[in-house]
Amino acid sequence: MTCEEFEELSGAYVLEAVTPTEREAAQAHLSECAACTHRLQELRVVVNLLPYSVQQVNPAKSLKVRLFEAIRMESTSTHCHCMLPSVLSLG
Repeated sequence: MTCEEFEELSGAYVLEAVTPTEREAAQAHLSECAACTHRLQELRVVVNLLPYSVQQVNPAKSLKVRLFEAIRMESTSTHCHCMLPSVLSLG
């Protein structure tokens, strides 16, 4: 992997949104490249601040009840059905 390739992948890498193959290639590159290692450290600082960049909102109690009910029903079901989208719809 080149520095340019790592730069393209670095955002996804720091968010742990890369494939195992991409992760291996990035780690191999980072073990040899101080500049990209420094860039990664800077990105991690920014990523760690992301949760504080948006207003925290507590979901409605009814949403929590519906969500946990859907999880309970799904975990006791013998068939794999994804009920969460319909349960979470606000309409």
